[in-house]
Amino acid sequence: MSKFHELKPEKQKAILLLTQSIIDPEAERLTYGKISEECGVDVATLFRWRTQDPDFKAARKELVDSYADEIVGDAFTALRYQLRTKRNVKAAEIVLRSRGMLVDRREGGPDTIVNVGVADQDNDALTNELAELRLRIGLNDM
Repeated sequence: MSKFHELKPEKQKAILLLTQSIIDPEAERLTYGKISEECGVDVATLFRWRTQDPDFKAARKELVDSYADEIVGDAFTALRYQLRTKRNVKAAEIVLRSRGMLVDRREGGPDTIVNVGVADQDNDALTNELAELRLRIGLNDM
């Protein structure tokens, strides 16, 4: 059973109200005062749940993560469209980063960041490199 279903109804309601604007961007964004009123608790209790109750925090994370899992396919569909039709290099970077194939690496000390991959190339160079890689792996139909 999930953490969410183990919680008391007022905590479940609080989590749903706190996350409704994440799940539905057109939903009304409620204040903590309104959420606590809807749940029958005071604002301090809601704040304590959010910041100090590990079960509440875990259940809220579960709910947000389950929603995120549902929309990952949509995100990759949008990225594929950008790659194939617009030749959008930023979309390629996002896909590669999400697959762990492009990472930032620290070298030379804590204040030095070296971007491995695309940071020092312009769009034309990256587009050419991407086309060359596609040919190498047999994806020249993109």
